[in-house]
Amino acid sequence: MAKSMLGDVLLDVVREESPDYAADVSENAVEDGHEIADHVKQRPLSLSLTVTLTGRDWEQRRRRLAEIMKAKELVRYVGREIHENLVIERISPSYSKDIANGCVLGITLRQVEIARVEIREFYEPDPVTEVAPEPPPPEPDLRQPETVEVDEDTGQSLLAKIVGFFRR
Repeated sequence: MAKSMLGDVLLDVVREESPDYAADVSENAVEDGHEIADHVKQRPLSLSLTVTLTGRDWEQRRRRLAEIMKAKELVRYVGREIHENLVIERISPSYSKDIANGCVLGITLRQVEIARVEIREFYEPDPVTEVAPEPPPPEPDLRQPETVEVDEDTGQSLLAKIVGFFRR
């Protein structure tokens, strides 16, 4: 049987896995008193897990889950379904006499999207002074320098010939 993993943490038993797919639907009243729904916005996945950690290293794994939550790390969950880009929103440990060497955890995960920042620069004249802005400095030239051709007969470059010509 395949083991369930949350990030790099082994989950011994996943008692319950409850994904919650939801959307927000906006409703607006119209003149005749009826409500119309005119917009739907998909909400991020929320995943609730009830897991059991047991064994010699159960405390270490519980602490690791708390570290992941505190560091806001993106994790992957592999269980009945596979979900990417999750953050741990809540961890609720429960200790009982039924599990002497371990605990039951309620874990809530939320799927997130990473926004990309794009910076664009526009070079328009100042609307008040109408002074054109200075363009940015050119990018450094990272190309290889041009090779100097050397005359095979004399072993001199063209530059050496020109300098020699003026020295006469």
